Amino acid sequence: MNRRKFLKYMGLGSLGGAMFAKSVLAAPIQRNKAGSDVINIKKFGARGDGVTDDTAAIQAAIDSGAGPVYIPPGKFVVSQIEMPPGMTLFGAGSASPPNFGSRLLQKPGSDLSLIVPKSWLLQTDWIHWVQIRNLQLRGDPGASAGCGIDMTRHTGENFRIENVFCVNFAESGIRLTRGSTPGSIENCSSFGNREYGFDLKRTGADTWNSFTVNRISGDNNGIGLIRIKTAGTAHDQVTISNVKAETSIAGAQQDVVILDSMYGSLMSVKNVSVSAHVPMNSVVKIINVTARVIVENFRGESNLAYWIDDTNVNAAKLPRAGGKTAALVTGYWDARGKGQTKVITHPERYSEKPG
Repeated sequence: MNRRKFLKYMGLGSLGGAMFAKSVLAAPIQRNKAGSDVINIKKFGARGDGVTDDTAAIQAAIDSGAGPVYIPPGKFVVSQIEMPPGMTLFGAGSASPPNFGSRLLQKPGSDLSLIVPKSWLLQTDWIHWVQIRNLQLRGDPGASAGCGIDMTRHTGENFRIENVFCVNFAESGIRLTRGSTPGSIENCSSFGNREYGFDLKRTGADTWNSFTVNRISGDNNGIGLIRIKTAGTAHDQVTISNVKAETSIAGAQQDVVILDSMYGSLMSVKNVSVSAHVPMNSVVKIINVTARVIVENFRGESNLAYWIDDTNVNAAKLPRAGGKTAALVTGYWDARGKGQTKVITHPERYSEKPG
């Protein structure tokens, strides 16, 4: 969404746009300073009984535009809900025990992603100041498609996903396909999804600028826990940190982080703990990458084969070595066709090009 459209959507006329565009577009929107500004979906007829289709009620609450939308504890069956720019959708928590937390359940037979951008947004539009937090999203075991969150437009300007737990989706738990400038996924978990826990799959020329994936956990996703896949020759900036990955099903989640088609970027992957109850391949798998990857503080068990698996033409691997539990402290991987690792003794000099 361009600036003019965004101002119109937020209810600012030409005079307001001229006077306040700079301040409005420079800071996140705060629409929940008073309790009365928060919209409870039950006031729009949502049942949360795990049976009733609550899609229309939740969408009506969002479309009311009256404030942030609250999803109370319960099991709310939905096919798909659409998020406009500037909207906050939040629940009471993502806890997994029965009768706790705010759950959105994928409607059987829908095969749709649960949370997506508004369909009236153009492919070139941006979706700013969206926050999704404190929710559990559950896929239908019989579904053949769908993600928990599937953002198919540019995201940025205080785009945040926090404390969201995605389970058993036919595709990925959280998928972003158009880049973000900036944005973050924080304190989220993704278990048992058939593709990835978190799939940052850029399909256009948009870059990942100052994007953070932090405090992440994931078990038994089909291919990997986190994938970063880009397109074109743009430079991207992504930091992945504080990750716990666990695999207990043979053949599942063979790699924790997959870096695919990164060009000239400086990536950072740090503080990763891997519990491999069955054989796993790597902490970081590199595919068609000409980038430098900073690695710091990896920990893995004996069923983990490699710290880094570089599948480029001049492939190289950094095997995990040691006893039952081993660690890789600090280094970088130069994936420009000559895989190598080197200890960095001065962390403040990470930005320097490897010599």
